[in-house]
Amino acid sequence: MVLEKAVKYSEKEGGGKVSYRSLKRALSEMEINIPITEQDVKKIQRPEGILAQTQSIGMPSEKRVKEQIASLHERVKTNRGWLVYQRRRMDKARGLVAKMEKGIVS
Repeated sequence: MVLEKAVKYSEKEGGGKVSYRSLKRALSEMEINIPITEQDVKKIQRPEGILAQTQSIGMPSEKRVKEQIASLHERVKTNRGWLVYQRRRMDKARGLVAKMEKGIVS
């Protein structure tokens, strides 16, 4: 419930993350005293920090996530090359069609 309130307050502030101020406000309203700093709030919202924490069964390790990111970058590079090649073929085909159309009109 605390997080629900903190998210609601943060949305009103226009932030994409739960702000320290919103979290403190929600904790205060619920009369929950947790010593937390602004740096703590920033730290716990970073995905790297979450991945580096103790792993649960089925959760990807930081190493595996980095491997997947590298693999995806490689696929993007490969697909980009293929798309450039196909674009050149299409441009060449358009040029040939334009020449053929000129020959028909003449």
